[in-house]
Amino acid sequence: MILSPRGDAATMPTPALHLPGSGPRAGAALNLVVAVLALVGGVVGLVVEAFSGFTGVGERRGTTFPMWVVYAAMVALGAAALVVRARRAPWYRGWSMLEVLDGPDGIVLFAGRLGARHEGLAVRRGETVEIAAEHQLRTSYRYTVTAPSGSMTFTADGFVHKLTMQPLEELAGRHGITVRTTGEAARIVRTVPA
Repeated sequence: MILSPRGDAATMPTPALHLPGSGPRAGAALNLVVAVLALVGGVVGLVVEAFSGFTGVGERRGTTFPMWVVYAAMVALGAAALVVRARRAPWYRGWSMLEVLDGPDGIVLFAGRLGARHEGLAVRRGETVEIAAEHQLRTSYRYTVTAPSGSMTFTADGFVHKLTMQPLEELAGRHGITVRTTGEAARIVRTVPA
């Protein structure tokens, strides 16, 4: 059973503002596989080096170095990648910018990339939520989501004009919530005219 960040049993936020497409993306699984392979490969390499008395050396561009340094780096990088993954919210999906929980009084918005401890933004019946995006790097945007209960800011990759907010608009419409987009977020595909 998955618990929502607010403690409700058997609920998990669902994507509300995301890149369209069906099913899970292979990239998330690939990152986990690479992290585990780096960690295991590094540990095995260190064990082999320990049995050989740490005599292995590598050479790159005329410079020699002990191989145990390479294996230790693999362990460190693999462990760091797993720690970063463990700190993310359980519902985090790299292709989803915002997630939502539907409630009797309104909706609660989350950004899985902010972590499992983020309380989310409660948006009640009749209120307005504003989504703003500011272009940062080539394909990176800084999102600010503002509601009467507060705001949250995060950075994510992906072109805003390829995003859809159909699930958010449907839930917001059911609760009489207005969704406004400003800045680059105005380019997000809308099913309900702004």
